[in-house]
Amino acid sequence: MKDLFTPLTRDERQEESVKKWLQAKGKASVVAATGVGKTRIAIKCIQRVRSKYPNISVLILVPTELLKNQWIEELNQWELNINTEVRVMMGASKKEYRCDMLVIDEAHRINSEIIANVFKVVTYKLILGLTATFERLDGRHEILAKYAPVCDTITMEEALLNNWISKYKDYVVLIDVDNIDIYKKYNKEFVEHFEFFQFDFNKAKQNWSI
Repeated sequence: MKDLFTPLTRDERQEESVKKWLQAKGKASVVAATGVGKTRIAIKCIQRVRSKYPNISVLILVPTELLKNQWIEELNQWELNINTEVRVMMGASKKEYRCDMLVIDEAHRINSEIIANVFKVVTYKLILGLTATFERLDGRHEILAKYAPVCDTITMEEALLNNWISKYKDYVVLIDVDNIDIYKKYNKEFVEHFEFFQFDFNKAKQNWSI
């Protein structure tokens, strides 16, 4: 047993998240700083469930095609690609799906007005949300909290203390606008439209009208 002054390994901390998700009866979100290994936590959760129920179906939702491809590579590497499907959130919000386990990567994005429809069209038994930023300024994180409340949080401070990630420096970028409320309004509108194109600039560019 480790003492209070012995740092945890990243793998050991990920195992703690898996245990807390299981204690939440497989219906919760894990909030973890970038670099801690949220994908690896999900992989371990899937492995743990399949060790008891080998034939469960898994649906993984991601915000972009790039993340979709990365997930497919991970699943192939861990031989978890059988009976597992990876879909982009926007498309999945428009079609009915049935699965035993739903994994939502970058889960804070599922709260948007359009994509939140996922919770109406996807039928599941277990759900795992993964994000570095659970709360949203618009308060819509309550949508995800209803279905997958936070069961564990791994902060940036904890990650730095245990040397799971490299030290970094914050830079403050000042924005000089005449009206910050109008800026926030237009920024929110931009994100909502960009979300429609799965946060893919090339897709958005193809649909520009001159």
